[in-house]
This record gives sequence, structure tokens and C-alpha cells, in this order.
Amino acid sequence: MNANRAYAYVKGSLSSFYDEREAESLALRLLEHLYGITRREIVLSQEIDVSPEELNLAISLLNEQKPIQYIIGYEQFCAREFIVNESVLIPRPETEELVQLIVRRGAKYGKFLDIGTGSGAIAITLAKEIPGAELTAWDISEAALETARENADRLNANVKFERVDVLDLPDGDEKFDLIVSNPPYVLDSEKFEMRRNVLDYEPHTALFVRDSDPLIFYRAIVRYAAKHLTAAGGLYFEINQKYGAGVADLMREDFQNIEILKDIHGVDRFVIGNVKEY
Repeated sequence: MNANRAYAYVKGSLSSFYDEREAESLALRLLEHLYGITRREIVLSQEIDVSPEELNLAISLLNEQKPIQYIIGYEQFCAREFIVNESVLIPRPETEELVQLIVRRGAKYGKFLDIGTGSGAIAITLAKEIPGAELTAWDISEAALETARENADRLNANVKFERVDVLDLPDGDEKFDLIVSNPPYVLDSEKFEMRRNVLDYEPHTALFVRDSDPLIFYRAIVRYAAKHLTAAGGLYFEINQKYGAGVADLMREDFQNIEILKDIHGVDRFVIGNVKEY
């Protein structure tokens, strides 16, 4: 089969479930992963060796709304390739913005903590981008931590991973110079707005929070950070756009320089601040 025909076949097979632009993008990404095909090979209609069984299985999974990232097993994040599977969320561009914000404005050395690390994308990227940082990353899911450790090994990043429940954070006197978290913030009531590829495959414990207490994770982290950040240490959150003011209010007693920042789409997405010096 030539590359152009393979591309047309995949795109056409996806057209009942995806719009044209998304079908094109998925077809390109799938063929690049399976057979190393680029747009150039497609335009030139170069001959390729295709496994019909392999290709049709991937198409079937896509038509069942399984995310392409889980099918091919990785996602790009801040120009690095991270292993992803159904134990971890697929890293989003908004979270790349959070990391870039820390790189620009956060501490350039010291001890950093990532709470709710998932695939390890935030912690590992910070470890690579800020050589002076010593990274610790927590998650409640051992399966997620296994994936994060694998990513750290592959990317040669020095991160200490630990199983910790954000709602049962440890006591002790350990201090950090920066704490970052992208905790669950999608309301249970917002599930009906989610696409099947998210709702049916990504881990709900990492996504959703009860409507009755949407800031439960932020409250616990703010309480911990107030006691465990060094003087003027930074706290960085990714948030549900509805709750920027609410998260900022949680921080006001013990934090200063609080900012609610917008993402590339122009919606409130991050809240940051520095612990007060007493």
C-alpha cells in the first residue's frame, strides 16, 4: 500500500466519529507512530509495508473514542515524550503553561514538591528545566507512580516519587521552596460536558471533584503549604476557571502576592502566591 492510500483509508475510516480536521490529525499521528510516515511520504505516495490487522485494530479503538495517546502510548509535553496509559491523565497544554510559568518566575534552586504528579510530567520537566531544583512528587495512585518513575528513568530526571494522599498529608518539619499542584478540579456535574474519550478512559480520581466541596484538595494543599514552605516560598496551582477567586481566598490568610492568571485561551487557569514571612 502506498502512504497516500493508507492515509486516505484511515481518515475515511474515522470520518463517522470525528470531524475532518480531527480525522486528518489522528490519521497522521497514527501512521507516523506505526510506520514512520510523514506528510512528505503521503504527498509522494511512497510505498510502505502496512499490517492490516494492526492498522484496523488501532482504527477500531479510535472509533471507540479511545484517546490516540493511550493507543500509541505517549504524549508530548514541553518538547519531551511521556509515557501515558489509563492510570494517568494525558498532559494538557494548559499544564505546559503552568510549568513554563514556574520556569520563568519560580525559584531557580531548592526543594520543589509536585502534589498529584500523575505521569510525572510537571516534576520531571521542572527537574530538567531547573537544574538547581531538587524534586519530590506525590500521588495517591501506585499505578500512576509506576508510570511516573518509568518516565523519569527514560528522561534521566532525578525525582523522588512517594505515595501520599493529598487529603492525608504528612506531618513533620520538611520544608520546600516551591509547591505546585494540578489537583482534580472538574465538577461531577460537568461530566455531561466531557467527551467520551475523556470520560470513558481517563482516571476519574485524577479528574473529578464533588460539587458539594469543589475546593477540598486546594484547601488541604494550602494548609500544608502554609506550614511547609520556606520563607516567601511559592505556591502554584492549576484551577477550574470558575474558582480562581475561591482558591485565592483560601490563600489570603497565609499568602501574599496572590495572582489569578489566565491561560492561552483567556480564561482563569492558575493561582499563584508566596507564603507570608512572619
